[in-house]
Amino acid sequence: MSAPARHKKFIPQETLDVLRPTESEKTPGLSILPQRDPGIKIAALTFSIVTVYATVRYNVFKGVAWSEWPVYTLNKVFGVTSLVLLVIAVFRYRSGNTLPNGKIMYAAGLSAGTHILLSCFLLKPSYYPKFFTSDKLTLFAGLSMLLGAIASVIFINGALSKGDRQLRDKAISLVVICVLTGLHTFFQGFQTWLVLSTWPGFLPPITMLSSFAGIIALVFIVIPKSTLK
Repeated sequence: MSAPARHKKFIPQETLDVLRPTESEKTPGLSILPQRDPGIKIAALTFSIVTVYATVRYNVFKGVAWSEWPVYTLNKVFGVTSLVLLVIAVFRYRSGNTLPNGKIMYAAGLSAGTHILLSCFLLKPSYYPKFFTSDKLTLFAGLSMLLGAIASVIFINGALSKGDRQLRDKAISLVVICVLTGLHTFFQGFQTWLVLSTWPGFLPPITMLSSFAGIIALVFIVIPKSTLK
């Protein structure tokens, strides 16, 4: 029996067809960025925009020393970037977008984790004097830290959960995190939001923008899904 005959007998023809390249097939190239999911690009763009805003507000107009940029300024950048990415993920879930949010959530998690670690180093009267009274946290600062901790725990719990959930359930969980994070920033700076003289370069406080981002996430989950399409 010839070799081709043995192939036909023991190996299904469909299997051999799969092994043969066709003109319509394209060899996938190695690429850091996914072909369909723009999550990494969205995360990079968000981080870049927030970095420029925070740098201009704090280092250029407010006069924060450039030596503080890698920790003080970027700490704010990582926190806001994480929140904005979560809001974007909520929108994508609610708009019926079939693209996965894995890359966006991964970037949000990295940003949130970095923000938490840097905040542990910076949480002292020399950096945030309004958070302290006699070297102890004020009521509003304490509430802010509490809500931030709860949001972090929910985020981590969701990341470690392997159970399959409906998109709406995922979106609701993210909205809860966004709202808690918005309240976390609200208690940090709401007392000076309306004092425009305290706005360096007339740029709104990052705590205000972050609180609005939490509200936007809540709006996305409340309004009809068809409106977002």
